[in-house]
Amino acid sequence: MASTGDESHRESNKRVQGESHEVETNGGKAAAPGGPARAPSSSAVTADANWQRKRSAVLLNVMHPENTRETAAFVDRLPRSAALRVLFALFAYALLVSDVPRAGSSVDSLPFVQIEPNVFTVYGPTALPGHTIFRNGSIITDGESLISSEIPTALYKFTPSSYGLRTARDLLETSPKLNSSWPACILSAHSTDSAYSSDCGDSLPGTTVFSMLDTLAEALAANAPSTTSYKNVAQTDDGIAIMARGELSSLPQRVCFAARAKARWTGTSSASSGSTAASSSTSFLSRNLLDHKYWLSVWVTTFADLDPANPGVDLCVDDLDRPLFCEKPWAASLTVDGSERDALWETVSLRTAALQQNLSKNEKLDITLIEAESDPLTRLGGAVLLAHKIYNVVVLYRIRDCTNPDVCTTTTIFDERVEGKILYTDALEWSSLASTLRYIGQLYVIVRVVCLFVACYAVGSVFDTAASADTSRLKRTLRVFFAVPSQVVVYGSWLPVLCYASAHIIDALILYELEDDGGESTTDSFAALTRWLAVHMRCVWLMALLARFRALLQTSAGAWTPSHGVSGVRGHLLPTLALGAVAFVAQGGIAVDDRDARILEANEVEPVPTFMLLRSETLDAWKMNLEGVYSDMLAVALAAIIYVVVILAVRALMRWHRRRWVKPTNFSQVKPQEKGDAVPDPLFFARSAVPSAAGALWEPSCLSVSWDDDLLGPLLTMLNVTPWISQRNLDKKQGTSQDNTDNNVANDEIGTSSASTAQRMLMNLVFLSDPWNLLVLKLGRARVHLYHLRGNGLNCKVVHANAKARVAREYSLALENVELVASLRASELSWSQLVTCK
Repeated sequence: MASTGDESHRESNKRVQGESHEVETNGGKAAAPGGPARAPSSSAVTADANWQRKRSAVLLNVMHPENTRETAAFVDRLPRSAALRVLFALFAYALLVSDVPRAGSSVDSLPFVQIEPNVFTVYGPTALPGHTIFRNGSIITDGESLISSEIPTALYKFTPSSYGLRTARDLLETSPKLNSSWPACILSAHSTDSAYSSDCGDSLPGTTVFSMLDTLAEALAANAPSTTSYKNVAQTDDGIAIMARGELSSLPQRVCFAARAKARWTGTSSASSGSTAASSSTSFLSRNLLDHKYWLSVWVTTFADLDPANPGVDLCVDDLDRPLFCEKPWAASLTVDGSERDALWETVSLRTAALQQNLSKNEKLDITLIEAESDPLTRLGGAVLLAHKIYNVVVLYRIRDCTNPDVCTTTTIFDERVEGKILYTDALEWSSLASTLRYIGQLYVIVRVVCLFVACYAVGSVFDTAASADTSRLKRTLRVFFAVPSQVVVYGSWLPVLCYASAHIIDALILYELEDDGGESTTDSFAALTRWLAVHMRCVWLMALLARFRALLQTSAGAWTPSHGVSGVRGHLLPTLALGAVAFVAQGGIAVDDRDARILEANEVEPVPTFMLLRSETLDAWKMNLEGVYSDMLAVALAAIIYVVVILAVRALMRWHRRRWVKPTNFSQVKPQEKGDAVPDPLFFARSAVPSAAGALWEPSCLSVSWDDDLLGPLLTMLNVTPWISQRNLDKKQGTSQDNTDNNVANDEIGTSSASTAQRMLMNLVFLSDPWNLLVLKLGRARVHLYHLRGNGLNCKVVHANAKARVAREYSLALENVELVASLRASELSWSQLVTCK
């Protein structure tokens, strides 16, 4: 765009000087006096505008004909893209235009049974495999024909259904009914003999488990008199009955224990194995940093007065002395998949009747029900409301031999359990907004990539001077297209980054819940794994939005000029960090034994049903855990720390390798050169040189990702792949060489190489082809100027987007040595002229 003026050009410039001033001041001319003016027709206005655009473009070509000749070899200056670079670019663009098809737009429906508005049962009450434990230690498991002598330790140490058992055992530690049968490795922190962190082995002997459950049931039954109930307080006061409930008052006291406890998440996620199914409960963050906890209500009832002549049991007959699940919607009969399920109290009654049928004359049956239900746990990290609670019921049926009426001996214990999970969410109410945002972003990026390809085709066609098959239009177009750093295109547009990040902030919580809840099946198919990974890597848009804000603040400063460049995130760093963050939030992402369901605190409380029911249905603001966006950012921070450690270690290793093994050559001994590190100097951010069009014709914050530095640069260099065209790569290539300096000054940008011209043109092509930037340019009043520079050995013309004073400072010239030849509206210039603007 710069050239040395000759006499013929000066003459032509004089002839068009008047025309240039006319173009500059055309909008300010007054209408010639005369008769009343008629409003021009629309066709006339269109023709006038087209003529003005053609006139401005032709005028610039006439005044500066060297511009066309200078840029004719633009495509030839670009390096040919290697197969690896093309593969990286195609992969990036494929992911960009397929986000919604791969991961969905949002949550259109929930695969759960709705029991109340915004309340869903995720699973349950789901029956876990029951165990029949005999006094001699033999164990029969439901669905298995073999008799074993051991039972999995997890049922009494890790599963949510063990919360109630262990809470009761810890709080009744001083009961004379308990013995030392409970292993210390099962007892939680509340117990004085706790050794929960120690290993119990994978299984427990049947005799140990039998003694554990039998003594616990005895201790719970013995605790009833010390538990406040209308059945064990004084019934009269001065001879006046203060409470009379008729036949109900004559029944034995059922509630024998009530407690509140705080426990850790179990780290399991399926009902069949004993679950909490809480999102991210098995992730590294949950285990080690966030310390997720449950607040639990434990409620125990006993039924020892069962009459075999009247099979079954009425669990819910006394509204003040009965199990809590009698008032729970999840325990009622529900229709699931078209089939109706019995209520939980009916299931227990039917099971009781079945066991009573097989009792001998001297045998009795009693029942101990241990309920544990967590308070709703709010999870923050998104716009949607998301909370969940877990519940479980352990039913211990004991068959006792009462040959001696005063002493009964337990012969068989049936350990049967149900578990479930309830979800509170308004995700469906946010679905339309999140879907709209993602569809807008998806449509925009598709149009963005198409516009970029069309722009590359247009530039390749305009500057196509060769006729050979090797330089056909398509090949030249692809050469330009793949010379552009793909990461700059992916994260360079405001609209899709803002839309994708906003949608992720809205529904990240529920999407993570759904994907993690089905995490065990993600490996069943490649499609499921792809969707899971796509959902969890959407945190990359949050990082892109933060990077964009950083670039915007940097370039919005009053002292910023294009000569300062733009500092952006290193290429491919954002997806690398997002991929690394997945390991910290994925279930089992870092393989360790993460099972931890210890009881942290526990207190026995008065058995007030109203209090317990309110606790289990109230979303307290302080009972919350950070997930969604919060866990994303924390996981990204951890990935960034690991990235820094790895990069610094590699650099230190490479420096040691060079000092230890690389011998200096004769050339390096004569002329020492700086040795580059194994990777570029920056860790996170790198500065990119930008043309003067940045800030004038397009928004410089589009360079939120660095043009001049890519994380994969060392890999491409190691594989002998030509790096992306950039000022950094050019400087490395040139080193300290000063050859052909005079030619560079004369032929290009006054001290800038032809490669930097290619970078400038590529930048203009990429960012002016952004639909938003192009629309703003066409509808705005941005202008470009043709200057004639003289002095300091210069006598050339340049097309520049900045004012005269800034151009003088840029080229270190006096103001009088910079002559404004013409000023043209950018919207009136041709595409090729816009791309070549400095």
